[in-house]
Amino acid sequence: MRHINSTIRSFIMMIVPIVILSACSSAPKSSNGQELGLPEGQSQKVTVYMIKPGDNGKLGHLLSSTCPDSIMPVEVKTESPYISRDPSASILMSLVAIKKLKADTYAAQGLANPLAKSSLQDPEIELSKDTYIIRLKGTFTVESACDAARQRAQIEETLRRAVGTHSFIIDFNGSGPQGWAKAFEVK
Repeated sequence: MRHINSTIRSFIMMIVPIVILSACSSAPKSSNGQELGLPEGQSQKVTVYMIKPGDNGKLGHLLSSTCPDSIMPVEVKTESPYISRDPSASILMSLVAIKKLKADTYAAQGLANPLAKSSLQDPEIELSKDTYIIRLKGTFTVESACDAARQRAQIEETLRRAVGTHSFIIDFNGSGPQGWAKAFEVK
């Protein structure tokens, strides 16, 4: 009888905080209705990627032979109203964090955020088997081929870091991966 009471007590001690947190939670939900996080109690850091113009791959990874910039990881605190317990939430927070950084936030370190010029909505994220489908909507402000490479690399490298061992597909404005490729055409 003592063992059963101990087991029941343990179960109650585990379930009560979960019930309380879910009752108080205002965390967003994924496309299948699963809650993406818990209420905020502390800040959370995510890694996003920024551009170091003209670095030529010295301090980061070289963007391309035609664009001599480097792409570098930067750890930032999220401004999200919830703390992630789900990989989908971490991906969401990473993309929202990079979108909200001002162009000159890391200017003192010689870093730029070309995505600050673009107009993107918060993404929708779905896990299908082992692949994340990232649905992005909005527009990119692309003024040169280098600008296109910078913005595309920022999102793709941030996603690579956030999804871990999973793969991802970007569906841009409902046009699938083809729309993602066309999003960076210089106008």
